[in-house]
Amino acid sequence: MTDEQVDVLVVGGGPAGSTAAWDLARRGRSVLLLDRDGRVKPCGGAVPPQLMTEFDVPASLLVNRVDCARMVSPVGRAVDIPIENGYVGMVDREVFDEWLRERAVAAGAVRRTGIFTGLSGNADGTASVTYRAGAHSTSDDPSAYRPKAEADAWPLGDPILRLKDHLIRRGVWSDERHKQGEAEILDEVIAAQKEAETHGTLHSGPKPSARDMFEGVYAETPPHLRRQRQEAGS
Repeated sequence: MTDEQVDVLVVGGGPAGSTAAWDLARRGRSVLLLDRDGRVKPCGGAVPPQLMTEFDVPASLLVNRVDCARMVSPVGRAVDIPIENGYVGMVDREVFDEWLRERAVAAGAVRRTGIFTGLSGNADGTASVTYRAGAHSTSDDPSAYRPKAEADAWPLGDPILRLKDHLIRRGVWSDERHKQGEAEILDEVIAAQKEAETHGTLHSGPKPSARDMFEGVYAETPPHLRRQRQEAGS
């Protein structure tokens, strides 16, 4: 938790959010851009030339220019749709989105990585924002995208450590019991991992059937998924 105050909170660092943060910051507003870490939008990356002009996006971000689209039916029939009097630009969303976020920061926006969890109003007319600031997963390294000492600036410190210290002061917990609990949990996790690996891993053991993708989703499988399952041979 911090006592940092801003004029505008932008939740989501995709093209729209990052561009809004950039535009507001360059107009003199204090902006906090909150975005999840490790997110790459699964998108084709098509952008019209007008967008490049209106939002000052350099052509160097384009990885290709498309002058024709092709639609292919499930039976293999194809129809070409020419793009008249121009083209549609293609971008790499991982590179494109990050460039937009960095531009917002360069304009003065403050970037924070976390998952938005809540917004509450205060008596003085301001609002408090709550977000998860920890690592997104065990393979995540938050120090790669935010200062390592950011958590040190939280006035009350890490809430988990605060709870531990509170329980110890109340006499219902201790450092010894805490270490013992951590060791017991670690043993349970290791045992669960070993048990799971007896059923196979990505590198060895039995492979799941393609039919597993279609089961346990719908009470009655819709026609288009039945066709896909047949095409997959499952």
